[in-house]
Amino acid sequence: MVKRITVKSFEEFQSTVAPLKDEKHLLCLFTGSEDASGKSWCPDCVAAKPAIEEALKDGPDNTVLLTCNIDKDLWVKRDNPFRTDNTLKLTCVPTLIRWGWNRRLNDQECQDAGLVSMMLED
Repeated sequence: MVKRITVKSFEEFQSTVAPLKDEKHLLCLFTGSEDASGKSWCPDCVAAKPAIEEALKDGPDNTVLLTCNIDKDLWVKRDNPFRTDNTLKLTCVPTLIRWGWNRRLNDQECQDAGLVSMMLED
């Protein structure tokens, strides 16, 4: 079963990911935030969600999914910390990172359940 953690800011992401850094299957998903009805401002994030969920169903039991919901107002700023941080260097949402493994999928790649599944392989 996947352990799911959701954060809503860069600072919250930093403080949450630090104690998880030794998890073997830590995936960090950076995605557009959702409104009260559950609709995201990011169409690529909406398109990627089913593929990510499908891949997680068959993933290792010790998988941790750390989801960071990013508000549109913050994302559109070129100097936002998700874009400028030397570790993250995000260029798009969604972005899925296998923490500590130098593996990353960007917007269109996140829509492929096969590629997402490969992120969980050792």
